[in-house]
Amino acid sequence: MPTTHLVQNGFPVRRPTPAPTSPETGGELASRGGWLLLVWMFVVGFSQIVQFRYFGRVYLTDGLMLATVAMALVSHRRIPMPPRLGVVVLLCGLWLGSQVVTDLVRHTPSADIARGWGKIGFTLVGLLAIASVSRDSIAPSMALLCGLMASKIVMAFAMPDETVRIESWKWGYGLPVTFFVIAGISLIPRRSVLVWAGLAAPFLLSAVSLYHNFKSLFGITFLVGVLNVISHVYRARRLRPVTLLAAGVIVAAAYFAATAAYSTLALDGTLGGIAQDSMRRREASSLGFLLSGRSESLISTRAIAESPILGHGSWARDPEYVTRYIEILRARGVRQDTAALVRWGTIPTHSHLLGAWVEAGLLGALFWAYCLALTVRAAAQVTLSGMKGSVVVGFLMILLSWDILFSPYGAERRFYDAAYLVIAVIMLQRLRTRADV
Repeated sequence: MPTTHLVQNGFPVRRPTPAPTSPETGGELASRGGWLLLVWMFVVGFSQIVQFRYFGRVYLTDGLMLATVAMALVSHRRIPMPPRLGVVVLLCGLWLGSQVVTDLVRHTPSADIARGWGKIGFTLVGLLAIASVSRDSIAPSMALLCGLMASKIVMAFAMPDETVRIESWKWGYGLPVTFFVIAGISLIPRRSVLVWAGLAAPFLLSAVSLYHNFKSLFGITFLVGVLNVISHVYRARRLRPVTLLAAGVIVAAAYFAATAAYSTLALDGTLGGIAQDSMRRREASSLGFLLSGRSESLISTRAIAESPILGHGSWARDPEYVTRYIEILRARGVRQDTAALVRWGTIPTHSHLLGAWVEAGLLGALFWAYCLALTVRAAAQVTLSGMKGSVVVGFLMILLSWDILFSPYGAERRFYDAAYLVIAVIMLQRLRTRADV
């Protein structure tokens, strides 16, 4: 049994202490009937396949998350969580409060209020639900993600919409398949003969995404592969700033090389007609590689500048901003179908952070800015640490970082992002524990 060394009356003594629960094995979780809990979280995630239309999209998962929180409060009367996760929950509450104030001041229509408040409220419920069953283990979050990803595969094959039929890897099963493969290689021991397969898998997956014109997943899996190789070359518990800086330079160089390769292959038609047409439009415009795919920031930043503290309201609708956005696109030489923009009339955003800032104001941006700092730190430190599960965690952290900056928030993303954030907090806490040993 482990012991601690104390000094009493000038003499060293040994006092036995209970063996600590291993966060990597989720010992406390297992002692509390963990397998049943993991099955429950998988079911909660898989139930997103059941959806309802009520002022937007509501999932059965939302109801089961709420039930999980209720059961936790009945059993323990409180939800224990690490300090960093407490900050995330607090900032999410402030985001919701800011949205309420904004909508009251802006006189937002009731249907849009229901959507906006529901989106943030269910995010808060999801964070509390996952925190209530996690303690120091990422296993419940991973079980939830497995359920979510499995349901996404089922929906891609059993009930595909038009976009999934056209580009099934990009809009259907590409992300789930990539997740399950990377989760699998995370289980390969470092001394196993399969370690080389684990090092090669992210690059092979990125090549598949490149072929299917899934640019963001291509870049993310490529970066994960580079970081995974670096972590195998440099195996150290304490990551010094110079190590992180060198890794950053290598990752940046590799990413720019990969994007250059994508541009060349897309333009010559190797990646298919859709990618070729997209790249030709990009070359014809003056937006550049990144802005051409996320041009909404050209107008969303202006909407923020004109009202930086108070947002424009849930599902912010303002035809003036839509008109200005269309004019900007035309001035930049962008050919794009704008009928849907005019029909909806919402201020264009394509970012968690910018979208929250436009709708809820500064406190909405503060929530996502903190989450971004948290996930970037986890992506770098956890992936390079070589800890158990570090590859899949690095993949999820880079994925969330990308989404915060470049993907709209809503629908089922509230489940995924809540799980990612809980994983980030627990893994950073675990890394700090290792460094103190």
